[in-house]
Amino acid sequence: MTWLIWTIITVLLLVGLFVAAHFTWSSHKKHEEKAKPKGDDRYSGEHYDGELRYIAWTLRGLGVFFVFLWMITTIMASVHRVDYGNVGIIKTFGSITSIRTEAGLVLIVPWQDFEQENVQTQSLLTEGTCYDGRFPNCYEAFSIDSNDVFIVGVLNFHVDPQNVRALRVNIGPNYKEKVVLPRINQILKDETVKFKAVNVAPNREKIRAAVRDRLTVELAKDGIAVEDFLLQNIDFRDEFKQAVEKKAIADQEAEAAERQVAVAEAQAAQVAATAQGAADKLRIEAQGRADANRTINETLTPELIQFQAIQNLSDNVRIMLLPADNNFIIDTSSLNSDIVPSQ
Repeated sequence: MTWLIWTIITVLLLVGLFVAAHFTWSSHKKHEEKAKPKGDDRYSGEHYDGELRYIAWTLRGLGVFFVFLWMITTIMASVHRVDYGNVGIIKTFGSITSIRTEAGLVLIVPWQDFEQENVQTQSLLTEGTCYDGRFPNCYEAFSIDSNDVFIVGVLNFHVDPQNVRALRVNIGPNYKEKVVLPRINQILKDETVKFKAVNVAPNREKIRAAVRDRLTVELAKDGIAVEDFLLQNIDFRDEFKQAVEKKAIADQEAEAAERQVAVAEAQAAQVAATAQGAADKLRIEAQGRADANRTINETLTPELIQFQAIQNLSDNVRIMLLPADNNFIIDTSSLNSDIVPSQ
C-alpha cells in the first residue's frame, strides 16, 4: 500500500515536471527565435539570455531524479529478510497472503506489505502501576478479606508459528494488550481471592502454578504457548503490613509468656518431685528399719546376743568395768581375763 501511494505521487510529480519542462522549453525556443538576427543581418531589439533553457533542464533533471528514487523504493519494497526467531507475514491490500517460517531473503511484489512476528520466547511485564505508582509493572488484586494485593508477575511465552495467521486475523498485532495482559490480571484476581491476605505470600507457589496452568489453557486457543509464569514480588498496603507486624510482636510476647509459665510449672513440678522422692526415700528407709528390727526380734536369743558381743570385743581386752547392779550379758566364765565391777 505504501509503495502504491508513493508510485502515484511519483507519477503525478513526473507528469507535472514534464508538462512544466515542456512549456518552459517551448517558451525558451520562442524567445530564442525572437532574439535571432533577421535575414537582412539586422538584430531584433529583444534581448534573451537563455534562462528558460536552464529551468527546463532543471525540471527534466528533477524528473530523472524522481524516477531513480522510485526505482530504489521499488527494489526496497520488493526485497525483505526474515530474521531468525521470526516468521514473515506477507499481506496484499491488508489481507494476509502467505506466511514465511524460514529465515532468509524474501521477494514480494512491491505493492504487498511485509511484517515479522517474533516466535521466540518472550517475557511480558505489565506497564501498569499499583498503590499510587509505588509499585511499577504491577497487577492489582485482592484477598478474600478485602485487602489489596500488589503482584509483580512475568509471563514467559512464545507464539506458535503455525498459528500466526489466526492470531493476526482474529486479534491483530497488539494481541498482548488485547488478550494476554487482561487475562493475567483477571486470573490473578481469581486466585488471590481464595486466600486471606496473611496467607497469600505463604501460598505464592500454589497461586503461581494455578495462574500458569489457567493461562496455558486459555491462551492456547489463540495460538500463544505459555512456558511459565513467575511471581517476582507480592506486597500489600502499609496499614496491613503494620497490623501484621503488631500481631506478630503480640504473638511473640504471648509465646514468651507461655514459655515462662511452662518453665515455672516445670520448676515447681521438679521441686515437688524432689520432695516426693525424699519422702518416699525416708518412708522406704523407715519401713526397712522396721522390717529389720522385726526380723531381729524374731530371731534374737541370749546365745546370739552373747556371740555378737564377743565378736565385737577387741582382741586385746583384759579388763572390763561395768556399772554396779547391772547384769552382764556375757558369761564371765568364758573369759580368761579378770573383770572388776565398778563400786
